[in-house]
Amino acid sequence: MDKLTNRKLATPDERGFWKLRVWRSRSRGKRSGRLLLKCGDCDRSLELFFDPAADGVEINGVHASKAEWRRLFAEVLAESGKRSKASATLLALRRSQPNRRGTS
Repeated sequence: MDKLTNRKLATPDERGFWKLRVWRSRSRGKRSGRLLLKCGDCDRSLELFFDPAADGVEINGVHASKAEWRRLFAEVLAESGKRSKASATLLALRRSQPNRRGTS
């Protein structure tokens, strides 16, 4: 991605969504690497800090292991209609439990 693309707002992609604007910085010494992702049509952003040597990743202040982020985003980014066996089991378990809020 070139530097001019990062500054342009409202650049559409092939599917009709706005292209994300991405800035990268490498990790140096004790300082973690960073990805700054900005919305394609406004100035909202998401900061992602990572260290290639460590197992954790921090996204907007929430720190978790790479495996935990991978598990979370695998479900989110899975194609519609294709659920993992774990998410199907979890969904079935939730449906079988009674409503805990006191409403039926």
